[in-house]
Amino acid sequence: MPGRIQVPNDDELLKAISWFAKNPTGFVQHIIGAEPDPWQAEALNALARGHHVAIRSGHGVGKTALTAWAILWKLTCFPFSTIPCTAPTQRQLNDVLWAEIARWLQGSQVLSTLLWWTATRVSVKGFEARWFAVARSAARPENLAGFHSEHLLYVVDEASGVDDELMMVVEGALTTGKAQALLVSNPTRPSGYFIDRWNPAKAGDRWFTMTVSAEDSPRVSR
Repeated sequence: MPGRIQVPNDDELLKAISWFAKNPTGFVQHIIGAEPDPWQAEALNALARGHHVAIRSGHGVGKTALTAWAILWKLTCFPFSTIPCTAPTQRQLNDVLWAEIARWLQGSQVLSTLLWWTATRVSVKGFEARWFAVARSAARPENLAGFHSEHLLYVVDEASGVDDELMMVVEGALTTGKAQALLVSNPTRPSGYFIDRWNPAKAGDRWFTMTVSAEDSPRVSR
């Protein structure tokens, strides 16, 4: 049954991490203590299969929760993972996404033991310099350049509002190794890099895309 579990010993933890790396929905249920909606589980599973993921939706359906869960899953289950995160404004990063990460991290006995949260960085304790998620402003493209890791995940919140010039930095990084991207947004623009992910001729076949209607979400009041 879903629910929080006690902190396991080292051997149990290694076995659990190996399983959770392939089963992010189980990670959310048992480590974070939440129950993903079906569309959230579908998006998490697409990341586990190695896809880039782009999600467009209305407000309030659970995009930020999904993004926080994905960051915590990647950070916990993949050795020396690096997760650069950006958004159109510093407020979106600090007051929305980073606050959501803190909410779920602090509510989990396992994660609060393993991870260290600050206002701009979440890292694995004892490996803070090499194993982390970091909040970077979208003000300049170079803010997202230069990241290297076997397990690299770029996260762009409210991606429709991020300049295409910056997204080209992300696009360039996605051509290397196992690098992935998670883009979530209210589709505020009818054109640009984010909306092009729904065009197979421009996006290619590695992108998994979803459109989540607020009208169909149990989280949004009528």
